[in-house]
Amino acid sequence: MILQASANMVDLNELMNMMCQNRVRAMLRLDNGGRHGEIYFDTGRIIHASCGGRQGEPALFELLAWGNSDVQVFPVEDVPLPTIERGAAFLFLESARLQDERRRFRDPTGT
Repeated sequence: MILQASANMVDLNELMNMMCQNRVRAMLRLDNGGRHGEIYFDTGRIIHASCGGRQGEPALFELLAWGNSDVQVFPVEDVPLPTIERGAAFLFLESARLQDERRRFRDPTGT
């Protein structure tokens, strides 16, 4: 294991950005209230995510929406086949857009 952090110690987006910038090959495991998920990086690209039967971008967006999660990062030799093709910048922006839409849907008045 490379890193282990509790929910309020690390900003997930910052950690993932750092992993992309440093071109790591690793698996990031998230635990949040009995839910578990994984995000795989290969030479700095987010290539696969899974949680609750979902894979690819839908799983990644769900994981990013969890908020405070316990995080563990493990080095990996082999990575799964890619289920995510788009770049990290798009994925982070799309995740933020989707989370904003969810907030607006829950509170359409904006209050």
